[in-house]
Amino acid sequence: MKNINVQVLDHDRFQKYGQYASVINPVTPYIGFGEIRFFRDIITLGSGPISVSNTVVEPMPFVVETMEYHTATAESFMMLDGDAVICLGIATTDGKLPEKLEAFHVPLGVLVHLNAGVWHYAPFPVKNKQLNSIVFLPERTYTIDCTCIELSENEKYKLNL
Repeated sequence: MKNINVQVLDHDRFQKYGQYASVINPVTPYIGFGEIRFFRDIITLGSGPISVSNTVVEPMPFVVETMEYHTATAESFMMLDGDAVICLGIATTDGKLPEKLEAFHVPLGVLVHLNAGVWHYAPFPVKNKQLNSIVFLPERTYTIDCTCIELSENEKYKLNL
C-alpha cells in the first residue's frame, strides 16, 4: 500500500484539479451593507441544469480503495457538518489512474470545484462521525458520465493526516 500525506489547501498546488473558495468566510466582493451582505459569484459551477445531491459518509479507515472521474462534467461539493480529506488525481486521457495522487484537508464551509476528468471519490470524515457533503452536478451525471474503478491491493493508498 502506498502512502499520501494530507496537505493543507493551497491555490497553487490545487489549481491543476480545479478551484476552491470559503463560502462561510468569503473574501470576494459583495453587494449590500450593514446586516446584509450578498457575496456574489464565489465560484461558477457551469451552465445548464445543476442538481443538488448529498453524500453521506460514515467513519472509515483513511484508505483510498476506489476512484472515479467524469469525462465531460465538472463536480462541486462542500462539507456541511465537518472537515474532510479528499484524494485527487489529475485528468488522464487514457482512462488510467495517474501515477501520483494528492490528498487535501478541506475545512467545513469550503466549496471545492473539480474540473472535468479529475480523479476523485467520496470525502473522508476527519472526525470519527458521519459526514454530509452537498454535491453539485449536472443532472444524472452519475449514470451518463461516470467511470469508477476499484483499486487492487498494491494500488491502494493510505492517507496520513
